[in-house]
Formats: sequence, C-alpha cells, structure tokens
Amino acid sequence: MKKFTKVTLIVAAVLLGVGLIFCGVSTAMGASVWRMAKNGELRYGNWHIGPVGLYYSGSDYDDDDDYDDNDDYDDDDDDDDYDDDDDLDADDKDIVDLVSDIGDADFSTEVPSGEADQSYDASSIQNINMDIDAAEITVRESDDSAKLRVVLKRGKEKYYSCKTDGNTLKIKYDAKKHYYKKSPQIILYLPKGSSFDELNFDIGAADMNWKDFDGSCNDLTLKVGAGNFEAKRFQVNGKMDVSVGVGNVEIEDGVVNGDASIDCGVGNFSMDGSVEGNLKADCGMGNMTLDLNGEEKEYNYKLSCGLGSIEVDGETYTNISGDKEVQNEGAKKNMELDCGMGSIEVDFE
Repeated sequence: MKKFTKVTLIVAAVLLGVGLIFCGVSTAMGASVWRMAKNGELRYGNWHIGPVGLYYSGSDYDDDDDYDDNDDYDDDDDDDDYDDDDDLDADDKDIVDLVSDIGDADFSTEVPSGEADQSYDASSIQNINMDIDAAEITVRESDDSAKLRVVLKRGKEKYYSCKTDGNTLKIKYDAKKHYYKKSPQIILYLPKGSSFDELNFDIGAADMNWKDFDGSCNDLTLKVGAGNFEAKRFQVNGKMDVSVGVGNVEIEDGVVNGDASIDCGVGNFSMDGSVEGNLKADCGMGNMTLDLNGEEKEYNYKLSCGLGSIEVDGETYTNISGDKEVQNEGAKKNMELDCGMGSIEVDFE
C-alpha cells in the first residue's frame, strides 16, 4: 500500500478518536442525543433514527411520507402535542418527550398493502437490472417454465416500477421513507435453469436472498450499501464485480469462470467456491474471507497492507512497506490483495 494511503488511514483513526472525545464533552455539557434522534438528525447516509425507530429517507422532510402515515403520530393527537406544556424547561421536555415517544410508539402498526404481480415471456428477458432502496428480495423457482414473474407485497406502488426496456427487465423500488420492520417484499420467480447475459443489482439497504434457486449469468455487477446479499450455487461465466459498503455479502458454492473484482468498505464479504480468472480484492476497514478451490501456487500475488492483515493459505502479512509480490512458477492467474485497516483471509481447499 502506498505511503500516502497509510498516512491517510492513521489520520482517519486519530480524527475518529477526537470525534468520540468531542461527543463525550458535548454530552457532559448537556447536548441532547434524543432531540437529534427525534428530528431525524442521527443517520448514516439515508438511514435515520427518529421517534418511530429506524427508517429510510432519501429526501428529508418529504411531506408525502411524513409520520402522519402512522396514526399514532398524527398532529391532532393531543397526547403527542409537546407544545401543550409550556411550564417545562428544555431539559424536562426532553425527558417527557422520551417517555412519551417510547410509550406511544407502535412498531406493529399495519404495513402498506400495495401489491403488484407481473409476468413476462422468459425467452425475451436476457438481462435483469434491480435498483432497490430497501426491501426484502427473494428469488424462487417459477411454476411456469416459460414465464418470469415479479411480485410486490406489502409495498407502496407509487415507489415501485417493473418494466422492460428491450431485452432488459428493470425493477425499481425508490423508497423515500420506510420503517425498518415494515420493508416491502419483492419476489422474483425464474424458470428452472434460467441463464442471463447480465445481472445488475444495486440493492442499497435491501435484503436479497438467492439461496433457493440455482442461477447463472455471463456478468454480475452487485452493489450493496447497508444491506445483505446471500446466494448459493451461483455461477458467473464471465466477470463478477462486487462492491460492499457497510453491508454483508455471502456466496456459497459460487463459481466465477472469469475475473472477479471485490471492493469491501467497512462491511463483510465471504465466498467459497472457485475463481478461474484473476482476482482483485480491496478491503478498507471490513472483513473479507475467500475459501477457494485449487492451490495457492496457481496464483501470482501482489499484496498491499496498512494497519490491517492479509492471510494467504496460513501465511500472514501486515504493515507491508510498499507492495509485496509473490511469483509462483507456472502460475497463470493473478491475485491482487489490498487491505487498509481490515482483514483479508484467503484459504485453499
């Protein structure tokens, strides 16, 4: 890893520590974390912590998606009118607000009832493009060998679209605000033995399960923000490109017949199976585990590591000055591993 990158990571760690100190000082001086949460100011990206718990918001103060969807928080509810008690000072109101919000919050309120069910001629679909902010996505085998079917449950139809663009099926769920325990559900039914040219999944904070269907494609592009992706017996005949932010990706019995590129920020990535082409893995502060078929000597290696650690077939590397290269005689594949403050572990079976 370049010297500049190492210095940058060290500075980032120091700034993180300073930030925590300032948080402690501000709390001691009377800062109200609950007030921030109540206003939706505690957030990571588009995920907010508010008076109804954890919710997703792509646009702050969106009138269409305000809390009035939940009758418990209607403006006409006198129990939640915090302005009625003018005798309380700011700190006392914070305590009253906290108790009232916890007591009145209803995390089991009725979920949206919007539904959609669409079918397509499977032979006409060569690519699938998913852009999902927040939902539960499941892939299952279709009862009809000639039809591809997409079903939306407990969602809001105004956020959802499913349409074809030539031979590409585009599925989109653009949730402005969604409560964590009320995620919509999208079920993708595919005929047995389905194979696609390109699969492009951008699932944000969604939870996608591809473990109950054996699928294949020529190229796979997967982007996971704060969500979760799990797949089993998944085959990529060409290139696999995966990017993980703070989320999680797990692939069991995966096969990549081409090159694989994996970028993991502060999340987790794990895969067991085979990569027949070159492998490039970049891990920031997260964790990456690769259990690969074959032998260590089948690859040439280029390793770069800062404050984290890289382990290849039982041998550990850390705090590498510059790049370390390992050449194996007769090796036809290349593996490039770059680790910042996280960990990369590569084992061979």
